[in-house]
Amino acid sequence: MAEEHDRVLDLLTRANARGESEAIWQALLHWLRYLKPTDGTVMEQFLEALLDQFPDLLRSDELAELFAYLHWRYPDFVRRYIEAWASAGDDYFEQLAGELATLIAFVRPELPWASPLLEAIIFDRGTAWTRLGAINTAVNLFPNAQYRERASKLLVRIIPLVRGQAWRNLFDLFRIVDEISPEPAWIALLRAIEANLSQASEVDATFVVDRLASLLPHEATLVARIAKRLIEAWSNELGDISTSTAGSAAELVDLAITLHRLGDETREIGLDLFERLVEIQAYTARETLEQIDNRFRSRRLQRRQRLPRRRRGANGPNSAPDKRPDTNKH
Repeated sequence: MAEEHDRVLDLLTRANARGESEAIWQALLHWLRYLKPTDGTVMEQFLEALLDQFPDLLRSDELAELFAYLHWRYPDFVRRYIEAWASAGDDYFEQLAGELATLIAFVRPELPWASPLLEAIIFDRGTAWTRLGAINTAVNLFPNAQYRERASKLLVRIIPLVRGQAWRNLFDLFRIVDEISPEPAWIALLRAIEANLSQASEVDATFVVDRLASLLPHEATLVARIAKRLIEAWSNELGDISTSTAGSAAELVDLAITLHRLGDETREIGLDLFERLVEIQAYTARETLEQIDNRFRSRRLQRRQRLPRRRRGANGPNSAPDKRPDTNKH
């Protein structure tokens, strides 16, 4: 089998020397992950020559996917590119470096350079783009219980450092999970989000409130604090049905009512959240308030109407009827 792979690699090397087009090589990048030649250095030399000849391939999705596999067989080859990309001054390459460095540090912690490289390009000399890449990878690995604790620890450290688009990518976590469980990795992450949510702008409301509600009745006060910050962040959009955020208004109303009913610990904050939703005219909040009022009105006892008093004779009910003189008698 290895000899067949050697022949294929030799064929590809000669094809590159003949000057095959970039489009052909981009289509072939996907399949290069399956090549396992006898001598790995020959494969590295082929790839390096190919990428030197067609540098635009470095910006292709196929190349990013290829490098996500190559680190299993050619880790040092991949490391050299990550180190160069991290300080390239190019948004795309810096983000790719952050994504790959995080991936390798999580799935191959035995590599002596993996964790130090991640620390260097995310924190020591990190940029907004290397951190964005790290967030992308950590968020996508978070649902996997094997990597959840490491992903949580990394995100907790990164969150205070990020702004803008990074928050939108972070909130994508609520889309890819079905529910939130009351485990330390989740709680630590939610606390970091709550503490820094004021730095977020234009976070996507989709799925967030529904996933927060799935954590109840656990960590109810934490859920309430996050909900409060979300309401303030979305105050201009929750009442505007032309925005996608308004679709979360009903979920926030339900969450506020649930918090109010859970117990003494969250009763007051649940009421505060509901009142704030009514105040900003959040979609469905006013209708819900009217429904609640109508329930109480329907339970009020109707006043019983008094029947008219029956006229009785002066001597009581048993007295004989009055005898009046007959005026027709002569």
